[in-house]
Order: sequence, then structure tokens, then C-alpha cells
Amino acid sequence: MPCRNECESDVTLIDNERTKLIANALDRASTACLCAGAVAAIIYGASGTAMSSWTLVLSA
Repeated sequence: MPCRNECESDVTLIDNERTKLIANALDRASTACLCAGAVAAIIYGASGTAMSSWTLVLSA
């Protein structure tokens, strides 16, 4: 069985790359949730800033 060590190392590399991709996807999902929360707070006035004041800033 000369291929045993090579096959095991290939599986380890595949598992490492799969783990990196999952971590990257979770990072992007958490960033999207954070941005969506900030936008919702601005739109609905939860941060103490009304929508009308942001309309003036965005229209300028």
C-alpha cells in the first residue's frame, strides 16, 4: 500500500480547504447580518436618528 500516506495527506488538505470555505461563508453571513441590522436601525429610527435627517444627507 504505497498510496496510503499520499491519500491521507490529500484528504487532510481537502478537509482543511473545506473548513476554510465554511469559515469564510460564516464570516460573510455575519457581516451581512450586521450591515442589515445597521440599515434597519437607520430606516426605522431605532438609533435615535430619524429617516428624514438621513434623507437630507443622501439627497445632497
